[in-house]
Order: sequence, then structure tokens, then C-alpha cells
Amino acid sequence: MSDPSTPPLGYIQKYLASEHNIPFEDLVGTRTFESLDLDSIAQVEMFVTLSDHYRIELDDSLASADMTLAQTADMVGEALLEKAAVPHQEGAADNRTNQAHS
Repeated sequence: MSDPSTPPLGYIQKYLASEHNIPFEDLVGTRTFESLDLDSIAQVEMFVTLSDHYRIELDDSLASADMTLAQTADMVGEALLEKAAVPHQEGAADNRTNQAHS
């Protein structure tokens, strides 16, 4: 499950099947956390896992019992788009430092 190119919904499905022993066929995008019997702690853990996996920031305070897997995947997708739109600041700083020493 460590491939960051895995689409968010697919990653969420694999994660929940693996970590919570939920049958994969039950993990359709329209299912809510509540309908899967996942409590708020499980949701926060999943948000942290998604943040780490995709190297993005997700606000776990937005998680709710009636949030669907597809909505969660969309949130990850939006964060990935935002991440792609922001220039990599560390690399820019490194380039300026290297140019100053040339």
C-alpha cells in the first residue's frame, strides 16, 4: 500500500479492508464512515495515514460520520492538486543558496 500514485479512493479501500477487516466489496464510494461502523478515532487515523501516504495536509476536523469514502477521496484529490500548484519552496531556497556560492 505504499505506492503514492494509487488513486485516493483505491487507497482508502485497500487501507480499510486491510486495517479494519472490512470486505472490499462493501467499500463503495457512497458508503459513510458510520455505515461502516468506523468511529471518530478510526477516521482520524485514516486521515493521518492518508496525509503521510500522499504527503499532504488534511484537516481531520472535517471528518464526520456521514462523510462518504468518495468525499474523503475527493478531499485528498483536492489537496494533491493544491500541493501540485504550489512550487517546492525547499528546492527554490537550495537553488538560491547554490547560486550565491557559485
